[in-house]
Amino acid sequence: MLDGLMASESLQRLNEQITPIHVFLTCGVLGVVVVIVGTCSMFSTSGPLPPPRDPPPAAERSAVLNYRYKEGFFKALVQEDAEKYKLKKLDFKRVKAGNRLFVEFTGNQSLKVGGRLETRRLLLQTLKQRVWVGPAGQGMRSAHMVLAITNKTDRYLAYRVLTEAWGACRDKGAIAHDAIALRPRERLLRTECLLRAGSRLKVLEVEVMEVSPVGYYYVSRLDPVQIRLNPRTAEGHEIPLELPQCRLLPWREIKNGMRRGEVRWRDVIDFYSRHNCDEYSFFVEYRYDPEGPERLPAIPPRR
Repeated sequence: MLDGLMASESLQRLNEQITPIHVFLTCGVLGVVVVIVGTCSMFSTSGPLPPPRDPPPAAERSAVLNYRYKEGFFKALVQEDAEKYKLKKLDFKRVKAGNRLFVEFTGNQSLKVGGRLETRRLLLQTLKQRVWVGPAGQGMRSAHMVLAITNKTDRYLAYRVLTEAWGACRDKGAIAHDAIALRPRERLLRTECLLRAGSRLKVLEVEVMEVSPVGYYYVSRLDPVQIRLNPRTAEGHEIPLELPQCRLLPWREIKNGMRRGEVRWRDVIDFYSRHNCDEYSFFVEYRYDPEGPERLPAIPPRR
């Protein structure tokens, strides 16, 4: 009986020493033990391991699986753009067909004011015109040598007229114009330089590419400087229909590719004459083909 009484008193003292904190810590330790045991059971070698996952698809296959590279999406996008540009009828075969390219002139033709150089598809004329120079309200009108470029054909043309002007042209004014493409029979003006005594303009190269009507609007959205056209003559570039300028242009790749001689003006123009720059981006492996691309949209290669 005495032993029972002593055991009862010991149990009572033990209960008084156990606090809620002790109970909480004990439960936490037991929980950790249960997690460790469960994890070890999951990764034990008693059963077969699950098969490895498939590797990620290659870049080319990823592009094919992307909805943007489905032919149906591409055609629907071009059709939507044609309606936006108020084109009466879309000829998708023309979009896919080869764009005819013509190097119309190479050399060193010197022109003074009133001079002209005529190729099969373009007429170039040098004029004198007073153009505003400087910020509004603070500048002045000054005499400029201006180049008039006329599309003599009934086709939409992307054009590249490379010129070299005599004298300092840093502070010249600009005339709003499309620095990349021409409508059928369109005539536009671009400033070449401030006019000085004895000023002359040298025409070095004239290159044109026939594009589809929707392609005319596509390429006009490009930034001419980012596709390596001369900033001096590209100043004043105005996109028709007040369309937004391309925001996804890979200009660094284009610049480096052109410097290496791997990318040409014709490659960039041919690509963007078929692809909306909001959805598709030029890749340096793309090449102009007079027969047209193998498929549309063009798929970037695996890298």
